Order: sequence, then C-alpha cells, then structure tokens
Amino acid sequence: MSRSPARTFLRVLFLGLNVVAACGLLAAYLAGPVSPATFWPLAFAGLAYPVLLLIVILFAVFWGVKGEWKLLVAHIVLVALRIDLVADYYQFTPSEKTEQTDSIRVMSYNVRLFDFYNWSGEEDARQKMYDHIVAQEPKIICFQEFYTRGIKDKKGKPQKISFPSAKHLHSANYSSRLDAAYTWGLATFSAYPIVNKGQIAFDNTSGNLCIYTDVRMDNDTVRIYNLHLQSVRIGNREFGALEHLMEHGEVDSLQLWFTIFSRLKTGFVSRVQQVDSV
Repeated sequence: MSRSPARTFLRVLFLGLNVVAACGLLAAYLAGPVSPATFWPLAFAGLAYPVLLLIVILFAVFWGVKGEWKLLVAHIVLVALRIDLVADYYQFTPSEKTEQTDSIRVMSYNVRLFDFYNWSGEEDARQKMYDHIVAQEPKIICFQEFYTRGIKDKKGKPQKISFPSAKHLHSANYSSRLDAAYTWGLATFSAYPIVNKGQIAFDNTSGNLCIYTDVRMDNDTVRIYNLHLQSVRIGNREFGALEHLMEHGEVDSLQLWFTIFSRLKTGFVSRVQQVDSV
C-alpha cells in the first residue's frame, strides 16, 4: 500500500530531523576525545549532549511504535556506543551506602574574594562562609580567588585565616606584581605537613594559576593540584538571557547571544591550553 504525499513528506521530514539529531549526538561523543583547541565546535555539541540524547531516545520510541525495527535497532546501537556517558550526567543513588573509614575529606571552593565587595548583599556573608568550611572539617582545602586584604581581628589588626582541621598553608598570588603583604590568588590548606611547593604559570592569562603542594601522609607523599582555570565570564546579564529563553522560548538579543557564544568559545580553548600546561 503506497503512502499518501502528506505521509511521505512527514516521513522524510522526521528522517531529516532524526539524522540531524543523530549527527549531533555523534559530535557530542567526540567532544571528549577531540580538544577544543583542535576543533572548538565539538565543545558546544558536548554541552548539548543530554538534550541530544533525549531527542534520539524519543525518535527511537517513535520508530518502535511505527514498527520501523531497523531504525529502532540503529538508534539503540547509537545510544549504546557511549552508554558510559549516561552515568556522567545522570546519577543513580544506590540503595545501600557503604561506610569508608579511611577516606579523606577534600574541599575545593571558589570563595570569590570572600565576598569582599558584598556581591551577596549579606553583611555576614564572609563569616557564614568561614563557619561552613569549619563545620565540614576538611583535611585538605583548595581555595580559588582567595583574598586576605581587609580581614581583621576584633582589635582591627590584620588577621591570618586559619582552619582547625587544616593548619598548614601554601598560597600564591595570581601576579608577581601584587603586594606580597596579602594574598589574591590560590591557597591550599592541609592537615598534613607540607614538604614541597610549586606553581605553574599560564602563558595566556595573568588572572589564573596552578599551584601544587606535596604533603606527607604517613609513609607516602601526595601531590595536590589547585587550579583556577580561565573563566567564561558569564554574568548576570547573560544568565538573564538564558532564563528568558527557558521561560519564554524567545531569543532576547542576538548581540547578547553572540557575546555568550564568543565567551564560551574563548573559555573552552583557553582552558584546554591551561590544562595541557599542567
């Protein structure tokens, strides 16, 4: 029985959309192995992986309902090619929790200057951050955008930041031109004695850095890397455009979206170069 022209058109349309989604998913699979410095568009496909996966699964269900078994099997194979990625995006909590008695609590925290400029609008934001860190009792703490200027004790004297659970400190400024009297950069606190320190400067920026800290744990020496990679510099205005798209399905400003796209591209390429340096 021949299909009507309308049904034929719809089938061709669905197949075309399906091919686009399938190619997009294959591109997302390549986002990990292929560096953005080599071919940056794949990084955007990687960001869209959860959506592309859902679309491909919906197409698989559609073709299954239609009895198109070959297309259904093709979609199952396509998803199964990188089934390992599913666990990276969707976490399934096990019914039983296992106790780890020999674990070490590690915290990584971009403290954004400890809210020095009161971006949060809360007067006691800095104290809340400090209290939260102390309550977690981490043995190793890696801070980014660590900032010590303006921190004073009750007598108005400059105060050093310290934590009961991690008293040994390794810190470094983002730039050598900064005043050595205070820190604006990275800081690693450790409960274990520090036996060696070092840092890796990034050629393409002065506002990012990597430090490494060797600590003595019993009979072993463990190296801790603390990195602050290139920011994509997405601010409130850009987040507002994203929220507008999600709520209304409309693009607020093409120029603004071009800015978001450009900043993401720059961030992708810069970060991979920095990671390669490390």
